[in-house]
Amino acid sequence: MSDHSPTFIDAKRKRWTNWHENFSNSIDQLLDIWNCEPEHSTIANYNGTSRGIQALAGRAIAENKTLRALGGGWSLSPIATASGILLNTRPLNYRFKLKHDHMHASFKGKVDDLAFVQCGMSVADINKYLRGRGKSLRSCGASNGQTIVGALSTGTHGSALDEGAINDQVVAMHIITGPDSSVWLERASRPVTKDSLAAALGAELKRDDDLFNAAVVSFGNFGIIHSVVLEETDLFYLQAYRVKRPLDEGMWKAIDQLDFSNINLPKGPGRRPFYFQTVINPFDTDGGVFTTVMYKDDLKDPSCAPLESGGKIVEGDGAAEIISVITDMVSEVTSDVTRLLVNSFYPEYQGRCGTLSEVFTDTTTRGRVLSAAMGVPLGQARKAVEICLREVKRFEAPVVLATRYARQTQATLGFTKFGPQTCILEVDGPQSRRVKSLYNRIWKALDKAGIDYTFHWGKINNLNATNVRRHYGEENVKAWIKARREILPTREQRAIFSNGFIDELNMSD
Repeated sequence: MSDHSPTFIDAKRKRWTNWHENFSNSIDQLLDIWNCEPEHSTIANYNGTSRGIQALAGRAIAENKTLRALGGGWSLSPIATASGILLNTRPLNYRFKLKHDHMHASFKGKVDDLAFVQCGMSVADINKYLRGRGKSLRSCGASNGQTIVGALSTGTHGSALDEGAINDQVVAMHIITGPDSSVWLERASRPVTKDSLAAALGAELKRDDDLFNAAVVSFGNFGIIHSVVLEETDLFYLQAYRVKRPLDEGMWKAIDQLDFSNINLPKGPGRRPFYFQTVINPFDTDGGVFTTVMYKDDLKDPSCAPLESGGKIVEGDGAAEIISVITDMVSEVTSDVTRLLVNSFYPEYQGRCGTLSEVFTDTTTRGRVLSAAMGVPLGQARKAVEICLREVKRFEAPVVLATRYARQTQATLGFTKFGPQTCILEVDGPQSRRVKSLYNRIWKALDKAGIDYTFHWGKINNLNATNVRRHYGEENVKAWIKARREILPTREQRAIFSNGFIDELNMSD
């Protein structure tokens, strides 16, 4: 009789390199973990996997090693790795449909909107799964090859003006915290499931807003998030357009304040889109700004053209995808090459229709790219973009700028912290010392100008123990550390789920 135990496979590797190949470090061991009966999602099998991860945590404590869950490896910062045991969670793809019998008496949402998914499912796979149920994620980023937990744990933003980051779609989490412990975590202000579900998973139930808001963006440092419950929405369609518009006062008001009254968008001035993104070629600002807008509808507009497929750039792609295509084509990316190729490989289009999963399809982001993303409050976005443009032109670095937007997050250390919306200012370029030097010049210039900003945790940043508290707030960092100590009450637990990144930030104990 099966004991429902997972299978661990030693990858026989002593070094790990991230997806974009800009970061590498030595490790003790890389293990792949497979559920018992991978295509048969049962609670018994799920619990067997929980016990297997707990046993691995016990081994890590006994051997004084760190233990870290590895998702898609998409982070460009060292936040995703540690020097001890890396556990590749990508094969963990169970998914469960919750029923009315599972729901807490005070839950006022729709049970059909909930998806209980294991940590290894990619954003793309979840979109596909939800599509089969007539549902959809509320928003997602351009690149969907990340695992769902890897994406939400670093605060990965969506791109819908009135929707939050991916972590803001989470309403419950199951976290493995030690060799004989796990936690089922929900907000006290909005209980979702009955106590019996946590009990069935062998987890301690905690309903606490402060704990939840800290844990949901915790970069793997609160334990191994084994699964999450997402609250999603009915399937919807997007009418998508990409047009070039002049960088005039009307465009600046849209970028800086989301004021669309003086910009000629496809649906007319003033109409607020579901999605708004600009891509700016710093070496061709006189040629206008690539402006991608999308409008949301319950039904597909029959007058819209179908999505194109097979191309290197698709409707939902942004600046990083442009750079990745260019780096695939040429051996050296310069400002002249960027000026020449952006227009060729980022075409305008009119009235394409598709679901969220059809519009945002990228799961590869080809090429060796670097990406930095800063969260900036509305009202300071124009000034921040102008500073970036000035520094790029002075330094002649081959980068592309982009702005996207997301609703303010509830996460304690979420980088989309500014309300009502955060402007996400991205600076993307090829891997080079010149681009890295440019980032440092931009950050110094933003600091000198008094711009309030945060960093996307999974992208290039210059965070240290001092400025993490300046950018995110001393009280928020203290609250995060306090919550971590409650979820991981012993030093042994905190030690195995730490890494060099949070050690340097003085947030590990």
